[in-house]
Amino acid sequence: MHQETGWVVTPFRLSATERRVSDEEWMRVAHLFSNDETRRGGRRKCPDRSVLDAVLWVMTSGEKWHRLPSCYPAQQTCYNRFVAWRRSGLLDQVVRLLGWDAIRADVPHAEV
Repeated sequence: MHQETGWVVTPFRLSATERRVSDEEWMRVAHLFSNDETRRGGRRKCPDRSVLDAVLWVMTSGEKWHRLPSCYPAQQTCYNRFVAWRRSGLLDQVVRLLGWDAIRADVPHAEV
């Protein structure tokens, strides 16, 4: 607890680099994601693998989206894609294929 403010400061338990989807894991799930690289409002689509890395970080760290480290894509991009993947059932497929059942697949603070 911080002495002056009384706030509880929660340090990150693992570094962001420890929460990356391995090449082997990506090969098992890459077929589930669209290969559509069309531009969105003048920008290229953020790679699904990078967003999946961010989703894995949130799922394993228990942190909220606004605490997403800067080594990942923009938090709003990651959150929007997480919501879309969860609604479409894609996230459930990824969790099942990668054996992430022990990881919380339904992040409570990411509710819509």
